[in-house]
Amino acid sequence: MNKGFIALGAMLLTATAASAQPYPGNGSLGIYADATGSSCCIQAPAGTPALAYVLMTLGGGTASGISGAEFRIEIGAPAGYFFIWNGNSANFNTILGSPIDDTPADPNDNKGVNMAAANCQPNDHTPAAGDKVLLGTIQILNFGAGQPCDLIVKRKSPPSNLVQADCPLVTLCDAPVFTKACLSAQPANLPPGTGEAKHFIATLNKACGGGSCGFVGVEQKTWSSMKSLFR
Repeated sequence: MNKGFIALGAMLLTATAASAQPYPGNGSLGIYADATGSSCCIQAPAGTPALAYVLMTLGGGTASGISGAEFRIEIGAPAGYFFIWNGNSANFNTILGSPIDDTPADPNDNKGVNMAAANCQPNDHTPAAGDKVLLGTIQILNFGAGQPCDLIVKRKSPPSNLVQADCPLVTLCDAPVFTKACLSAQPANLPPGTGEAKHFIATLNKACGGGSCGFVGVEQKTWSSMKSLFR
């Protein structure tokens, strides 16, 4: 049987989960303007196609690599844009759905992606904290009316397993268990009783500056200081 389907089946059916960690204790799943993950300030000028990279940065419970992922990307103001998701099928042989949520006002629509790999990722060397795993890319076309907005990583809607309802997640490389690792919310983005937690925030066509790369915790941290947590 295909290993990707085995991993995906474990993701959908089991309730085992890695302990919740302070942000970003189990690593970070983000959207970036470049393949190295150095900036999450994405620019898509009118009429000029842009490419964003969806990367998982290993850390904490995920430092030994991942075998799958489940998440969605909520587009704060989708009008005027066209988004195309291209999952990294070279490394994840099972990809179901798209993470793009272009109907943010509807809390009940089915949005999100499930991904599973036949081998632990990254598979070209021994995984270590700080490594980045390419989950896919997003082509962005601004038809001219696209407004500045946020791209927010959240849990899949609905989540495949209600036990893990409140977070985007990845699965570890401990076959056949494929333990889930919940990706924590940023401290400043925990909902006040209702609503969904926000794991990562990238910006689209907003002014760039500060180097925070979406991390807006209780204590403001630069991307350089956040990267040090993964070493």
